Amino acid sequence: MKLLNNFSILFFVLLIFLVSCDKRKQTLGEITLLQKSLDSVLSTSAQIAPENKTQTTELIIAYTDFANEYPEDSLAPKFLFEAARLRLFMQDYPSAMQLLNTVSEKYPDDMLAPSAIATAAGVCENVLKDCDKAAEYLMQLKEKYPDHPAAVNIDMQIEYVCDPSGYLNAVTGRLSEEDSLLMEQPNDSIQ
Repeated sequence: MKLLNNFSILFFVLLIFLVSCDKRKQTLGEITLLQKSLDSVLSTSAQIAPENKTQTTELIIAYTDFANEYPEDSLAPKFLFEAARLRLFMQDYPSAMQLLNTVSEKYPDDMLAPSAIATAAGVCENVLKDCDKAAEYLMQLKEKYPDHPAAVNIDMQIEYVCDPSGYLNAVTGRLSEEDSLLMEQPNDSIQ
């Protein structure tokens, strides 16, 4: 009797595992279909047309539902980042910022975390015109991910936040100084 009881429990656990795997696969299949239906729209426009907002919203919901249902899945941060990107296309900046923050806070070790912070800084600076908040995000990027490509010239980015021409002049001036130094050095290979 005890053996039958243990077998029943094992069977029940196995059944739950198989059903949950099938549900994940089914959800991923639905997401793939929604992605395919929006691919052509997103590749041709920087904004979502009103007739495509329903499809886009469905994909955003599918992305966030997946991340909530499977928070430990390696696709969770990617789907949240993609949902944020779609919210940016829809010009729903508060929702996009919330999703970007979720990626960077909940998945700090994921390769998309620094990109989420950099994107949030860009939205604050260029769209929301919140220079202080943009500088906060840039400082966060500097502290947490100093070797990330988005952190190149991070001190100048912070200094010239909301001043793109000042930043460009600073970078150009720095490059000119480096070129001058290179020109002054003797070239041993020419003789």
